[in-house]
Amino acid sequence: LLAALHLPGPVFLGGSCGILAINHLIPILTQSFPGKSILTETADDAALISRLKNRGCQLAVLHEKPADRSVYCQRYLTEQIVISVPEAHPLAQKVDLKKEDLAGCSLLTFDVGFWVPLFKQEMPDTSFFVQTDVDAMDELVDASSLLVFNSDQMLLDGYVPRGRKNLPLREDFARATYYVACLDAERGRYASCFNAIRAEVIGQQL
Repeated sequence: LLAALHLPGPVFLGGSCGILAINHLIPILTQSFPGKSILTETADDAALISRLKNRGCQLAVLHEKPADRSVYCQRYLTEQIVISVPEAHPLAQKVDLKKEDLAGCSLLTFDVGFWVPLFKQEMPDTSFFVQTDVDAMDELVDASSLLVFNSDQMLLDGYVPRGRKNLPLREDFARATYYVACLDAERGRYASCFNAIRAEVIGQQL
């Protein structure tokens, strides 16, 4: 999945394990690298680390802190998965959910990077309907009684489906910490970007 921002010209290459984290990071990248188009690719952590080493990307957003010492990383943000449940659904009476609560259920989700294969692995008794078109996803959310994959960050961003309760999924695998990474040898080159990320993280904690 490739996404380009701005007009053709000098390009900044980035990568991310998921869509939300890179969308949050793009404003920082555009400020840190003015005059450059931002080109990003979604891939798993291992592929992104490989691309950093091969100069296939300049910065990457990972959901696990890399053990490789040639890669420098800085903690960025966390994301807690939330399930948006129709108010008339039996699960709406709960205050939170476990994966056992979702066994036999159908879950509607957008293609959100590493989350989908992780959930399919951890929740084999749950069916997933994965969408790649934003408009189609919104129509299905409005028209169906399916449970919807969501998160605390998506709620903060304004994705609050109508007529639904948003219940956190209390499983270790349903919470991620994101890290912004580059080659350790090049960390000075991206100092302004990392400083902006640090300032944003501090601001969120105040």
